[in-house]
Amino acid sequence: MYGTDGRADLPEGELSHPEGYMGSAPVRIGNGAATQLQLDLYGELMNSVYLCSKVGLPIYHDGRASRLSTTYR
Repeated sequence: MYGTDGRADLPEGELSHPEGYMGSAPVRIGNGAATQLQLDLYGELMNSVYLCSKVGLPIYHDGRASRLSTTYR
C-alpha cells in the first residue's frame, strides 16, 4: 500500500469512530501488514493442486507442462 504521495512508509493507527466491515472494530489504517509474514499464497497453491487432481489434470514436479487440449476434455 502506498500513500497518495507515493511513499510506502505508512504508520499503522486505529480509528475509533467508524465501523469496519459488518461492525468490526477497531478500524485500522496504515501499512502495518507490510512487516507481517504473508502465507496466503500457499493456500491458493494447495487449492490449485487439489482442483487439478479433482478433474484429473496431471501435476509434474520436474517442470514439464501437460497439454491441456488433449488432457482436459
